[in-house]
Amino acid sequence: MRELTFDCRYAREYTDLGIPCREENFQWHERKVTIPAAQTALVLVDCWDRHNG
Repeated sequence: MRELTFDCRYAREYTDLGIPCREENFQWHERKVTIPAAQTALVLVDCWDRHNG
């Protein structure tokens, strides 16, 4: 079976034990994810702040 492997970047909105849970202490994290190609979908999101026309 074919697989897709990619780096997944996510925001962790909590902190480690002993670190105050404040936004200034939140961090970006990355991990490698491998999933079967047959179980994937492509989702496109089109975000505009203004429309002309």
